[in-house]
Formats: sequence, structure tokens, C-alpha cells
Amino acid sequence: MFQNTIENERSNSKLSLEQQANKMKFRSINKFPPCNVGDTVRVKLPEVDRSKGDPQNILFAVVSISDDQYYELGNKNGTLHQLYSRNQFTVWTYFPGLIKHHKTFII
Repeated sequence: MFQNTIENERSNSKLSLEQQANKMKFRSINKFPPCNVGDTVRVKLPEVDRSKGDPQNILFAVVSISDDQYYELGNKNGTLHQLYSRNQFTVWTYFPGLIKHHKTFII
């Protein structure tokens, strides 16, 4: 009898963990929707890698997508060697009065 309750508790905890993981994945997908090849994105530079006069963000374009979750980014100077996940950058929304063509950085 004691063994049955332990097995029930284990199976219930496994189901609860799976439900929690599904909720977390759903929230992440809604918070960071996928972007397409050619979208302009903004990558924030860490403070340790820049001085006070350097820009805080750099604009890149999505060059390719691997496994539907890893993005290769590039600009007019070339592509980055590191692949980025969707939570590491934001899709850049431009201001029409400020810039005429927001896809300037596409290779």
C-alpha cells in the first residue's frame, strides 16, 4: 500500500512538471514570436564589451534560421559566427519619419 502511494506521487509530479514546462514554452513563444529571414533586429551589447562612447545596440539582419530556433545574424560588415536564440535580440521597429528604408543593413 505504501509503495502504491509513492508511485502515484511520482507519476503526479511528473505530469505536473510536464504541464509546467508546456506553460513556460507557450509563454516564451508568445513573448518572443519567431522572425523571418530578412528582418532587421537589434542586439544589445553588454556593458563590459563597450566604452561609454560606443553604441548600446547594433542592427543586424536575419541571414538564416537553423532548426526553427537559432538565427544567424549579419550586416554590411559580414555575418556573426555565433548563432542567436530568439530571446537574445528584438525585432527592430523603425520610425517612418526618421528613416526611409529600415532594411538598409541587409547583405
